[in-house]
Amino acid sequence: MQGKYILLALIVILLIVPQAEASTKKIVEGSPVFVGETDLDISSALDNCRIIAWWPDGADTTQPAGKNITLRALNEMSSVVNHYTISPEEFANYTGTWYCEEKKPLRPVFVVTEPQVTIRAWDLDTGTDVSGTTVPAGANVTCRIETNLVSALQLKYRPDLTPADSFWTMKLIDPLGRSVTNIYTGSYGAPGTVILTFERSPRITTSPYQWRDGEVWDHSARNLQGEPVYPPGKYTFTVSQNLNGMESSYNSAGITDVDGLLSSSADFTLVQASPVSSTPTQISPVPTGTVTGTPDTPESMISPTTPLPVTTIPVKTTYQPLPEWIALAGLGIAAAFAAWQRR
Repeated sequence: MQGKYILLALIVILLIVPQAEASTKKIVEGSPVFVGETDLDISSALDNCRIIAWWPDGADTTQPAGKNITLRALNEMSSVVNHYTISPEEFANYTGTWYCEEKKPLRPVFVVTEPQVTIRAWDLDTGTDVSGTTVPAGANVTCRIETNLVSALQLKYRPDLTPADSFWTMKLIDPLGRSVTNIYTGSYGAPGTVILTFERSPRITTSPYQWRDGEVWDHSARNLQGEPVYPPGKYTFTVSQNLNGMESSYNSAGITDVDGLLSSSADFTLVQASPVSSTPTQISPVPTGTVTGTPDTPESMISPTTPLPVTTIPVKTTYQPLPEWIALAGLGIAAAFAAWQRR
């Protein structure tokens, strides 16, 4: 009984105590960060450093920095380090490692990187990119995402992460402009068919990343009426990311071409196989012989080269009439014989 009450108490505590908010905002020293991220907590990475500096790759760090930024005045407390923005205007041309300039030896604070994302239509059977091509319904096509943003979902860089964190959105649009919401693994009613919800918010922690349900997607699946669930035509995959408010950051900087930075698209054209007729085709036997005439010539005009069976037809017997004088002589003999018999 005591165990039962303890279990109930734990459930109540879990319901009452607010859950920790998932966050990709807090970073540690030396973490990768991305141009456009806003509201970052870089306080742990700074460790009381006031001035950060950048040198081009291979430059002599004993010489003046290529660029430096003072985060706060000496002996001044500031909340900017708890809500910092890696703005495109300030950091886009200064990617690489930023160091704490005022302390020697130099130590890295964070590494600035421009975000990159690419999506492709991918044939699992051949392991090739089929973006922009036509594929049959029987092809095993999914989507493949390549990105450098996987480090933003790693605990060693962002210690406040939870498994629920994701900043990705994925869509699949069919030839009619509709969003695909369900994935059929077979035709409706077929044994083993499962209907899955399309993965709209993938959690991408490895690159390349393959859509988890793509390998079981049956492009030739049919509904209850026997019609294709996925009509023939162009299908478009789109993936977009908004890590810590990047979209607003790029918009504020007036950057409108964000393909490959915030989003990417790929399409392929699906061709459905023609349905097989359920009515068997009647095939007329072809006579052996030589056809004389045109294709419309009736069969009676076909001259067989193989001898046909001979049928014997009975012949009717006919009699030729006797000459007239023989008939009269016969009658006279018959009359004489009759008179003789009467005597």
